Amino acid sequence: MPLPITGNILKKNITLPGNSRRIKIDFMKWLFKWGFILLIGCRLVAGQATTFLMKGTQDDSSFYSIKKISDNEYWAGGQNGLLKRIDSSGNVSSINFPNDGSDILKIEQVNNYVYLVTSNSGIYKYDIVKKVFTRKQFSAFRNKSFYDMILLKNGGLLVCGGAKRIEKGKRVIPRGFIAYINPEADSIKLIWSCYRKFVWSLCNDSAGGIMASAYNGFNSEIIKTENLISWNKMTRIKGLVYSIYPVGSQLYYCGSKTINYREDGIFGFVSNSFRQNIVKKSGCIWRMLSAHGKILAITNSRELLDINGENSISGKFSMPVTGTMYCIEKITESKLLIAGHGKELLMVKLND
Repeated sequence: MPLPITGNILKKNITLPGNSRRIKIDFMKWLFKWGFILLIGCRLVAGQATTFLMKGTQDDSSFYSIKKISDNEYWAGGQNGLLKRIDSSGNVSSINFPNDGSDILKIEQVNNYVYLVTSNSGIYKYDIVKKVFTRKQFSAFRNKSFYDMILLKNGGLLVCGGAKRIEKGKRVIPRGFIAYINPEADSIKLIWSCYRKFVWSLCNDSAGGIMASAYNGFNSEIIKTENLISWNKMTRIKGLVYSIYPVGSQLYYCGSKTINYREDGIFGFVSNSFRQNIVKKSGCIWRMLSAHGKILAITNSRELLDINGENSISGKFSMPVTGTMYCIEKITESKLLIAGHGKELLMVKLND
């Protein structure tokens, strides 16, 4: 399909021979009719094919997390317990589980287990061999959201988040935390907290450390630990760092310039030559990943960005969707799953 192009539709005035009347032709339609692709500004990320696997309405639940489970299986979870299984060919099916109606905010898989954490301080554990779900609610974290989750070397989990209403965009005291959940997913221990900050993202680094991004309403701090006991500040970043993502020895980050996630986006990486990039009117840059030799990121304005090694945008692709896309996962280096608002789920193939 042709690459969708957003913005003001270009118009071209053409005077036909023998006719003094100027006829205004929709230039976009004219180009598509003759088989051309218009390039505006920087080149577009080549979307060789974009296929809708699911498409609901604006009132339908949103997807918030996609995770690879096996070579031919991916899970996508989201609002009100929305949970789907997708294969690498794009076939989608529902997953039956003891849904309590909470939003599924993150999915992780390790060995024979899949873990799902929720907006209501709960965790689901799925035994792949026995095909059985178990669910645990942690009463000590009542009114808290488990916003992100990573796997630890000992098989345990680290979760983070804060006050439940913040992930819905409400202005409340953040009461951020980081907590450890044992491999059996039946006990939890608080290991870091700050009532003034919400912890949006966690990641493991290549050296064995763990990093988190905590936001106080104005700035974000990247904090790091080697032992889950003492945490040290790595750097402070102006704006809301929504997601941190390690690539080799570099730590990339993305988010929004302010708490208003509909305005300007930010991205960059933490290094000695630290430099932040502001993307005007993109809205929050929600997620990023490494694929096809690039860093790719999705924005609140429904674009897929190509971020090069020099920490700048070298291309963009406007996704043909009606709602915001919140999550992205790699099937192969040139094939992606992207999902978000209104049950929209896409498969995007990238050119060489």
